[in-house]
Amino acid sequence: MPTPSSEAIRRALEGHVELWNAGDKEGWLQNWRTAAPGELTSFEDPVGTPPKRGWETLSVAWDESPAADWTLHLEKLIVCGNQAAAFIRNEGKVQGKPTVVESIEIYSFGEDGSLAVKTYWDIPRARNTAPGSARPDDLNGRVPHTAMAGRGSIIVRSGTRCHSSTRRL
Repeated sequence: MPTPSSEAIRRALEGHVELWNAGDKEGWLQNWRTAAPGELTSFEDPVGTPPKRGWETLSVAWDESPAADWTLHLEKLIVCGNQAAAFIRNEGKVQGKPTVVESIEIYSFGEDGSLAVKTYWDIPRARNTAPGSARPDDLNGRVPHTAMAGRGSIIVRSGTRCHSSTRRL
């Protein structure tokens, strides 16, 4: 099975955003299985923790996420070849206080239909959005499952060059 096109990868990531924010777990999981009909070969969330495998991993991440009511913003998306890199701004509340967690996420789509995901975020450096905002340690060692939403710039690779465009998501 061929690697998805840059456009298909972009659509998958946009669907990822929309479905997460809509609270549609089954649609969100199906979106990933459609984009990558093979196996989820690696899910490092965040990098430095033991990699997990299999689509059930995403289902568990959804169920265990304290970020279910967060607003997630795709600040930047770059798609080059079979990979996508995204800068994500996760806004929500922890213990009733506004909190922001930023992440960089890398998605690699294999020729065999597989997907590998790596996320990078640093809770101690999470920015709080307002006076009285939750401190990162209020998360008690748990962080929101990062996802994408909202708006941002999209860069899609065509041939050997990356092209940038701004698009409302």
